[in-house]
Amino acid sequence: NLTTQGYGEEYLKVDTQGPNRENRRVAIRRITSLVAPVASAN
Repeated sequence: NLTTQGYGEEYLKVDTQGPNRENRRVAIRRITSLVAPVASAN
């Protein structure tokens, strides 16, 4: 399982008033261990 989170609207990399390609950033995180049951927990 993966989750994505976009950055750029609030935390600008390049200070501009309009859209800028350098401000489009995303983080992808693997959350499988958070949502999958752990076999050793039983």
